[in-house]
Amino acid sequence: MLSEIKRGAKLRNAFNKETFVFSGPVDDPAVARFEVILEQGGSGGGNALLHVHPGADEHFAVRSGRIKIVVAGREQIVEAGGSAVVPRGKPHFFANAGDGAAELEIEFRPAQQQLRFFANFATLAAHR
Repeated sequence: MLSEIKRGAKLRNAFNKETFVFSGPVDDPAVARFEVILEQGGSGGGNALLHVHPGADEHFAVRSGRIKIVVAGREQIVEAGGSAVVPRGKPHFFANAGDGAAELEIEFRPAQQQLRFFANFATLAAHR
């Protein structure tokens, strides 16, 4: 597992076709922020598996491309320049909904240990 997350570090999870870019503060308890590049057909949340963050809201800001976010069974398409929020405790997943890569910024509020979780997740996926 990673003992330190360096700002600017990039970790690719080939299984989900996603790359994490740790661009935000790495030890702010209020917010965990990082960028995700989803390749065509890429997904977040364990290959588009439904999942929950019980203690944190997840914010999405799409920089380029488009993504599909499904929250509690309701689908939403978010285009470049758009944003969406998944309230804590709501089952959800997201995936690239375009023909090319999608770039987005994800924030968790409060941070909890989300940066460490995603860094370890991508590291384990890279070495499987």
